[in-house]
This record gives sequence, C-alpha cells and structure tokens, in this order.
Amino acid sequence: MRGGMKRLIVCVGLAIAIGGAYYNALGNGFVFDDYLLVVDKPAIRTSSSIWTVLSNPLSLGYRPLRTLTYLFDYRIGGMQPWIFHLNNVLYHWITACLVLVVALRLTNAPTVEEEQWRWRPAVLIAFLWALHPVQTDTVTYIAGRRDILGGLCLFAGLWAYLRFRRSASPGRGRYGWLLLSCLSYGLGILSKESVIVLPLLCWVYDMQQEGLKESLRRRWALYLTVLLLGAMVLWYFAGWMILRTIQQSAWHGGSMAGNFATVARIWVHYLSVMIYPHTLLADYSYDAFPVSRALTEPDVLWALMTLGVAALGVWGLARWRSLCGYGGAWMLIAILPISHIVPIQEIAAEHYLYVPLFGLCLMGGLLLDALCGVSAGQPQAVGVFRPVVGMVLVVTLLGGAVARIVTRNRDWLNEERLWSETLATAPRSVRAHYNLAGVYKQQKRVEDAAREFMATLALAPKHVGALVGFGELAFEAGQYGQALYYGLQAQRVAPRNPRAIYLLAWVRLALKEVTVAETLFQQARTLMPNTPGVYAGLLAVAKERGDSKAEAQWAEKLRVMESSPR
Repeated sequence: MRGGMKRLIVCVGLAIAIGGAYYNALGNGFVFDDYLLVVDKPAIRTSSSIWTVLSNPLSLGYRPLRTLTYLFDYRIGGMQPWIFHLNNVLYHWITACLVLVVALRLTNAPTVEEEQWRWRPAVLIAFLWALHPVQTDTVTYIAGRRDILGGLCLFAGLWAYLRFRRSASPGRGRYGWLLLSCLSYGLGILSKESVIVLPLLCWVYDMQQEGLKESLRRRWALYLTVLLLGAMVLWYFAGWMILRTIQQSAWHGGSMAGNFATVARIWVHYLSVMIYPHTLLADYSYDAFPVSRALTEPDVLWALMTLGVAALGVWGLARWRSLCGYGGAWMLIAILPISHIVPIQEIAAEHYLYVPLFGLCLMGGLLLDALCGVSAGQPQAVGVFRPVVGMVLVVTLLGGAVARIVTRNRDWLNEERLWSETLATAPRSVRAHYNLAGVYKQQKRVEDAAREFMATLALAPKHVGALVGFGELAFEAGQYGQALYYGLQAQRVAPRNPRAIYLLAWVRLALKEVTVAETLFQQARTLMPNTPGVYAGLLAVAKERGDSKAEAQWAEKLRVMESSPR
C-alpha cells in the first residue's frame, strides 16, 4: 500500500477515535474565560469585513490568530457553543495528523526511503497523544484553542523543517519548506507564546543526528535568525502583556527558592498526570495547589528525588533508543516557558501540557512498539504471544483513555457542573468557590451563593469579589446597612475596584445620599464606561434631583448603550 493511502487511513482512524471521544462535548456551553474571550469580546461580533480586520491585527488582541478563528466560528453559526466546540475538535484532529507525519519522520532514519518506513511506532505515538485524557482541558474548553492552534503550528513548523533537512538539493523546493516552517512558527506565536521554543526543538534534533559541533557549524545562523524573528513577532503582539506580567510578578512562595521548589512539585504533578491521569482539575490556584516556601520541605525533597529518578530513566531509555532522549529533551524544552522563570499568575494548568505531552508519547510509542515486535532468535511461542499481549495492552490503554475523556467532558457541561466538580477534587480552591457563588447568584439561589462567598472569604479574607458579592446580595435583599459595610470593606482592600464603587453608588442612592451617589457613579463611569447600569444610576440621581435636562441626557445615553451590540 502506498504511503499516501496509509496516511489517509490513519488520519481517518484518528478522526473516528477523536470524534467518538469528544462527541459528548459538543453539547457543552460556554464556561469561565469563554465569556471573556468569545461571548463578551467586541472583536468577535464585529461587522467589519475579514480584510478590514486583517489590516489591523492588533485589534484582535495579543493572540490574534486565536481570536480570528473565533471570529470565523461566529460568522459560520453565530454565538452557538457547539460551533466553537466542533472546531476545537477539528483543529485537534488536524494537529494529531501533523503529530503522525512528524512521528513518521522522527522514527524513520532520514536515509530510509518512504516506501520502506515503519509505521507502527508513529501510529502508536499519534493515537497516544490524540487520545490522552489530559488533553480535555484544551479540547473541551473553548478558550483552550490557544494551545491547540499553537500546537498545530508548532508541529506544522517542525514537519516542514524535517522536510527541509531531508531535501538533498538546495533548490527552491528545499527553501520553500524552510519558508513554510518559519511561517508556521510566526503563526504559532500569534496563538500561544510558548511556541517560541520551536527553533530549540529543531536544534536538539539536529544535535542528536549530527552532534553538537556539526549542528552548530552548519546552522547556527539559521537557529539564531529564526529565534530572533520569533522574538520580534512575540514582542510586537504581546510585548505589553509581557511587560505587565513582569511588573506584576512575584515569586511563588515569597522567594526565588520557594518559587523553584514549587516548580519542582508542579513538574512532578505534570509527569504524574501524563503517565496516569488519576486527577484532572480545571483550577490550580494557590489553595488548590499550595505553594512551597523552601527547598528543604519534605514534599519538595521528594519531588526533586522523583525528578532525578525520571532523568535517570530517560537517560537509560536514550541508551536503548536515542530518540527517547529526544522525547525527554522535548518535554523539558516545551515546558520551560510556563515554568515560572518569570512567575505568572496561573500557577499550573493541564492545557500547558498540550505540546510537552508529545515527548512522553514519543517514548511511550517506542516502548509499545518494542513490546509488540518480535526479535530475531526468539522462541516461536514468544513470537506469537508477545505481539498479542502488546496489542491487547494498546487497545486497553486507548479504550480506557477514551472512557476517561468521555467522563471528563461531562464535567465541562456548564459553569455549575465545572466548579462543583472542581471543588469535589480541590475543596480549598478559592476560584472554584467564588465562581460557583457567582453561578448561584445568577440563579437567584441566595443561600447557596452566600455559603460559597463565605467559603471564599474563609480561605481568602481580602477577596474583593467575594466582599462585593456579599454586598450585592445584601443590597438586593434591601439590607442597605450590610451592603454598605461589605462595599466599604471591598473599597479598603482595592480603592479603585469598579464593582465596589458601583455597589457603593447604588447603596448611597438607596440611602438618599444623592451627592455622594452621583460622585461614585461618575467614578464608575470612568472605570467602566460601557456598563448600562452606570447610566441607569445617573438617570436615577437626576430624577431624585428633579433635573429634567440631566435626566434626558442620561436617558438617551442609557438607550444608546442598551441598543448597541455587546
């Protein structure tokens, strides 16, 4: 069978497997950051033509490729969640197909003709990667598309680079592959900043094939040039975000030692869920994943020892098959950008593993292939029994993975289910308690909302959102004195918090302190000018004063705000 037909058959198989695993996610709704990035983002609902949007890509935000795909989804089917979920699955399938073609080139020597390639290792790698349950945090979550698109572009770039290396003649076709690799690299950075590591992954592969000195002698200028171009693209689109992150960063655990002690534990956790996804979690905030303070803590020492054993294991596998060493290096390089060298707010997340997981699947696929194979000189009984055991193991692993994905997809059904399941796994998750309180508040389940706000404050006494939430519940119940208390508490913690100021404005108005209320509403208008409730408050102030001119002004402004698309 020709190589093209084999690729088609495997890609169809991947489509069936991925579709079966993620089919029940198509009925899920929008959750968490989906509202910030899709539902409430003006760039998604813009009526401008695509060409107008592309002429000003900065209007799409610091990850413009991701936003552009959301815009396409909206143009196709409006703000229907299933469209966005379906395209997440589609992009994941395309990425899995790219993983297949990359694995084919990695697992077959460059000198071997395509007709003589071995396919089983690459097929195993692609299916292990595509159906790993840890991927649900990316594929099932609409906002996870940043990682899917970043991975898609990274694997496309690596595949094109491997084609470039294989091309013997330095003609247009060869450099066309290099150009495609660079283009994929740039597009990947426009989806996820961590794609910046692609030149390092290419160099490590070259170093494995040619040695350190030869790889640098032949291509050092290429590595450096492409890396610098990627850095320029990253800075142009995300420089402001990088600067803000640096300015706001603080070492996790209060010190550099505490930060990297925490990172060691995070790496061990990542390794554990990649090997066996025993616990999948939507939130790894501070209380869900407690930070470490020193390198001498027992958990940290255990983590460091575990990492040392893992490194020795990879070294041993690399002696057996050098490509296993590349898989270990891949995991390390791909995970470095999100390892808090500059501390970022999100301490850990499973979607970070979308690309690093390939390194482990590369090693796993090679091991399973060896288990399924038959060596020369083996007894006949072993030659028959061993492949059967290997394939049974593969089918069991993939079947269990699909079952875990299907179960996990249900956890992302809606906001209430997501945060309830998160709390079942991590009861000290501040974010989960707070977000669940917000869900209950929208559902008018006042007692449940108050309970979750209370749980939030028990874990984080200065949580501004929870203080304001309590105040809003009190205000809606007509308990203005209590609402004022919580509003003032929130304002003491964050003097310019828009929600706190907005709450206090309505409370002061209810208490007939009209002048103070007007001042607060004006402050709120400065901080959140697109909120209709602010103008409704100013209108109410004008009515209290009997100011017909101001009343007409704010009534018109409120009408415009309410009629404009949001």
